[in-house]
Amino acid sequence: MNRHRSMHLPLCLRPAVAGMAIAVTMMLCFAFARPALAGGRLVILPPADLSQELNGVALHLENHLARYLRKGTEIVPQDKVMAFLSRHRIRQTGVVTAATLLLAAKELAADYLLVANVCEHNLRPPTLGITATLYRTADAAMIWSDTAAAAAAERQRLLKPKEDRTPEDLLPTVLDRLFARLPTLDGANATVGYQLASLPAQTPTELLVESSRIVPPVVRPGERVRCIVRLRPLLGPPPKIYIKVAGTIYQARMSSDDNAFEVGWVAPQPTSRPARVATRSFAAPLYRGVLDSEPKDDVYPVTLELLWPDNRRRRLLLGSYRVDSAPPRFALLPKGKRLGGIAAFRQTVPIRVKWERPEPTAHWTIKISNATGKAVLIEEGNGDLPRLLAWNGMTADGPAAPGRYTFAVTATDRAGNTGSASTSLLYQPSIPPPAITACANANSGCVAIDIASPVPLTDWRLELWTPTGELERRENGTALPITLSIDEAMEIGELRLRLTDALGNRLRTDIGRQVRQLLTAQADATADTPTEDGGKASSPQWIEDF
Repeated sequence: MNRHRSMHLPLCLRPAVAGMAIAVTMMLCFAFARPALAGGRLVILPPADLSQELNGVALHLENHLARYLRKGTEIVPQDKVMAFLSRHRIRQTGVVTAATLLLAAKELAADYLLVANVCEHNLRPPTLGITATLYRTADAAMIWSDTAAAAAAERQRLLKPKEDRTPEDLLPTVLDRLFARLPTLDGANATVGYQLASLPAQTPTELLVESSRIVPPVVRPGERVRCIVRLRPLLGPPPKIYIKVAGTIYQARMSSDDNAFEVGWVAPQPTSRPARVATRSFAAPLYRGVLDSEPKDDVYPVTLELLWPDNRRRRLLLGSYRVDSAPPRFALLPKGKRLGGIAAFRQTVPIRVKWERPEPTAHWTIKISNATGKAVLIEEGNGDLPRLLAWNGMTADGPAAPGRYTFAVTATDRAGNTGSASTSLLYQPSIPPPAITACANANSGCVAIDIASPVPLTDWRLELWTPTGELERRENGTALPITLSIDEAMEIGELRLRLTDALGNRLRTDIGRQVRQLLTAQADATADTPTEDGGKASSPQWIEDF
């Protein structure tokens, strides 16, 4: 009987009694825990679960942390925290920025903010690790950080050797270890007994700036640039606001928007500078001065400087802008069969864009023109020019005609400079039909076979079949034209011609009918020619066989 109960009782009570036992155990641990945090209003961000993925979140852990730290501390409700995150589009809670801390202090009236991450979560064997960081929202200072972990293997008990079956069973132990060295907080002061020393409240410069914009970020020499900076409301007398660019200081003027200040300036103009050019001499190099009027392209930092009446100064780098006077320089490298210096193709030709100096582009245009200069296809796009282009022989009106084309690309960078490059292409999607002409031969019929194609042949084969289906003659070679002589006794059923060019195009055709018509016309012309005795030459008897 006892054996029967020991076999079935855990199975029956696992969904209800076992889960209730775990919950009661965790609540008792929380009830008897004595966290060191006291005083202030605390925001607990939803803990990130780094053991799952970058955007993993462990929402259930937030309730446990709030229950553990509730004594002596006011916890901001979870629904208000979630609304705050949604309002400011904060998707990752494992990290926090100074702007988030300031917003939490302003909108949630929070004194502190806690960020917790699950850094280890294993089922077999059960293992749990949590790291936590505490921030002070007044000055975005990190005042405490620690990591704690626990594993089922370290808890060896004789009476209950399999007590910790899941990582959640280790949660009370991990939280006890994690918050054992939590600082005691009292208002704006923090007395830290473990990792970090006491940090006095301060006002970092970066927290004074709400936003800043430099427009446009890339300009040409001589164009105008603006910097708009928005400051948070400051306590006490307002400071004087300056913007420093390339060694020049400009005083900011207040914009129409509240707490926004604006400064404008002109990007550096081209400057003349002496260049040294060495002359060819066996003696010491001689130099002569020449004028080089290239603009000075560079990245210029933009710095905010604040000066208070009591001579306190703050300096902050707002960003930078770039002066760009050079047009985009690139070349087009088509991949195809080179015929006379031109890339030839029959289906699709890849074209690689090789940059002399890679840079982002704002707009680009592709224009394909035929031999007469007429555009057959134009395509435009915004953003970066693709590194690999391709043309499949299609135009705006359908398949392109075989022939020579010009593939041109024009690109405009962010500053408005425009550069272009082009390359020639030969489009030959097939082998044209052969041209068959009669040739003079006194003894037999004669025809010449040739094709008018800019792509050379690599192989040809000619087979003569009789009307009864017998192979009478076979010839092959590598180049055209060819001359075919047919005697009087030869009967022509099919004359099969197979051609292959250098691009891989193939042509299979029967030219037997055309050859018979040419031979008949040639025989008739010979029959109508007057003989020496004034008569007409008779037609050869073998012509009638055709």
